[in-house]
Amino acid sequence: MENANERNKNPVAWSYSRLSSYELCPKKYHAESVAKSVPFVKNEQALYGEQVHKAFEDYFKKAKPLPLNLKHWTPTLELIGSAPGEQIAETKIALSVNYEPVEYYSKDAWLRVISDLTIVNKSKAWCVDWKTGKPRNDDGTQLKLNAAVTFLLDPDITEITLSYLYLQTKSLTATKMNVNEAPEFWASILPRVWVYTKAHEDRHFPPRPGWICRFCPVKSCEFWERK
Repeated sequence: MENANERNKNPVAWSYSRLSSYELCPKKYHAESVAKSVPFVKNEQALYGEQVHKAFEDYFKKAKPLPLNLKHWTPTLELIGSAPGEQIAETKIALSVNYEPVEYYSKDAWLRVISDLTIVNKSKAWCVDWKTGKPRNDDGTQLKLNAAVTFLLDPDITEITLSYLYLQTKSLTATKMNVNEAPEFWASILPRVWVYTKAHEDRHFPPRPGWICRFCPVKSCEFWERK
């Protein structure tokens, strides 16, 4: 069993999904992702999302036709794929605490991101993320994180278009992020990462009651609700 000194040698790795899961409910996050005391069960929507991501990845990486149930998205992907530049699909990226690239599953990995599709055209790029759920009222943090990492990895890129393709509503969003906005983004998200990291260091994951309680698998929690 590792001791505290050994454990603290490695950074507490985070990603947008892990950070979001922690902020939704630290106790649920700990049970599913850290202690793994409850199984992480994928619902039908999650399984469908995996199928979409795999099909879209194969479309761009291998020019493989979409399966029958997704074939109606071919014209949309053709339109996206017609944008000039190098297409980089379903790429796993990891950075160390010094913001240097490392292997994705390395113990030195501090931040992990997965880019669904990035099209790089000289000083400009386009990041597209496939969403099978309903549009959410957020500030686009997930794509901004991808963009901020892209700016670090490719100093020639100065502007990135950020898009969510929502399959449920058949809509494609579009906002822009300039390289000069990256420092402000890091300043906004790093305090959240600090709280997440401190929770791991202190091993303190209190419950956060809310709507998720009705669907939570952590039945030992005092806020657990029967469906």
